[in-house]
Amino acid sequence: MDLRPREKDSVFYYYLCHQQKSGGMEIFMKKYAVVTGASSGIGKEFAKQLSARGYALVLVARREERLRKLAKKLKTECEIIAADLTQKTECERLCALLEDKLVM
Repeated sequence: MDLRPREKDSVFYYYLCHQQKSGGMEIFMKKYAVVTGASSGIGKEFAKQLSARGYALVLVARREERLRKLAKKLKTECEIIAADLTQKTECERLCALLEDKLVM
């Protein structure tokens, strides 16, 4: 797993690059974009832009209710994860939840 932050501000994009193979053949998985800080500001705008481009999204922020409201407005599939990423345990929990997803 390759986990690299792409921004140093409150919005982070993580690329989890992994492929699953079965009997020498790749299993294609749905691709997700992860947007942290998605409940407001630039994170919310990134979510809108990525949804408009057809990405399935994993929306992450502390305020679950705001994430739910945003998800209802977006055109693509959204998964919601309420987490405070200033806490190491919450970052670890997020990574564990994303392990089975192909994140772009």
